[in-house]
Amino acid sequence: MLRELLARLSELEPPATSHVVGRLVVQAISVQYFVKYELKSHLDPSRDGCQEGFHCVKHAVNGQCDHEHEWSCGSCSALDRLCDEIGDIVNQSRQRETEEDAELASMTACLQRVGGQIFQKVKHAARGVWQHARIADTMIESVNNPVTKTSVIFVDLDHKQKILGRKLVENQMEYFGKAGMSLPGAMVMSAPRHDGTDEARDGNAESVGVLLHFVDMVVANGAQDVFQVISCLEALILVLHDRFPEANRMVLISDNASVFTGGEWIPWVIKLTRKYPHLRVSRYMNTEAPTGRDMLDAHFSFWNRKMDTFVRKDNAIQTPDDLYSALTDEGGVANTTTLLLGVDSLKASLFNNAKSSFSSKIKSGVRRIHDTVYE
Repeated sequence: MLRELLARLSELEPPATSHVVGRLVVQAISVQYFVKYELKSHLDPSRDGCQEGFHCVKHAVNGQCDHEHEWSCGSCSALDRLCDEIGDIVNQSRQRETEEDAELASMTACLQRVGGQIFQKVKHAARGVWQHARIADTMIESVNNPVTKTSVIFVDLDHKQKILGRKLVENQMEYFGKAGMSLPGAMVMSAPRHDGTDEARDGNAESVGVLLHFVDMVVANGAQDVFQVISCLEALILVLHDRFPEANRMVLISDNASVFTGGEWIPWVIKLTRKYPHLRVSRYMNTEAPTGRDMLDAHFSFWNRKMDTFVRKDNAIQTPDDLYSALTDEGGVANTTTLLLGVDSLKASLFNNAKSSFSSKIKSGVRRIHDTVYE
């Protein structure tokens, strides 16, 4: 958008200033490449200061640094300087009272909008990297601590896109209408369990420092709402207590999906804790951007192949029962527990009536909280 704006501006500007517009075009290309390809690697949460070539993520998320600076870094401030220079040229052109006043005014509004959107993208990415780094630090600290190594497990929650019924092999998994079968999933991360011998070591767990287990929950009825999240969480607690009997606390993690970040489900976790004290939720952490979720996303993507294979055997996937049969076909997937859950419609109705009186207060109070600790 900035390059298109500059191309049109070069047509309106006199030849004497064409070299200025040309220089800004080169800067716009550089900024575009930086935002698209170099931003993520440029963000380094382990660096507290503005070291040359790196972004001070702590400054970007309004944190307190051990030094003072006006900008997060030179690379990111180049965008602001570019927008200011373009704005100066547009304002100078408007002062000449040319026939293109309306177009120049539109350029000014476009420049403000585009610059603001790019800055939001940069800050959004910075916050996501910073939040994910804090989750990783918490997990590493827990695994390295002998006291919490086996007593705490981390559970990454997510929803696979709702699944359409199908009789053909054509892929219809991903779509944007919310009218299909719901498949919430969880990736459980715990400390590797081995006795120190080579035979007992798990190669994958040893390389990343955690042991992974997946739980997929096919919901037979109900909408993808807060009550479904609480219902799946209750089932998850029961399953994980059997699989990890030594664990007594779990830390929930999610991305910024609205069903999680809305915050309406957070107080109901306290009720689950009182009901199941043997495995209680001690903390909930969410990231603004879906960073660090490659393993869970890859697991969900594998289900597409699993369902393709099931349909090729002259089967159809029309109901949640069919979906459950497809996911558990030929023994399912290794290191994965698949559940078929039913939501109590009467309890769901009572739940929705109970939360309606204070849901707005919860949303306003917790929407921007990224770390909730339950004592």
